[in-house]
Amino acid sequence: METKDHLTNYYEGYDEERRLTSKHRMVEYVTTMKYVEKYLRPNMRVLEIGAATGRYSHAFARQGYRVRGFISPPRMVTQIICGKPLSSHT
Repeated sequence: METKDHLTNYYEGYDEERRLTSKHRMVEYVTTMKYVEKYLRPNMRVLEIGAATGRYSHAFARQGYRVRGFISPPRMVTQIICGKPLSSHT
């Protein structure tokens, strides 16, 4: 099995959005945002590699940054394009 297949299989059964919104994991999200924002300047571009659900990408886009996210698993691409957690699509 190729590496991309392992990644796809992993993310197909994993709820990344729930992971980042659970009460105890919000610390990870808030801390990451704080440290990344420290280096950003107005009108900068942001490239998020491994964007998963696009939670960070959407946050930076709402702040006015030009954002591109890269993700492999098709399930996550749908989630990023729609801008909603996958559970909202069912």
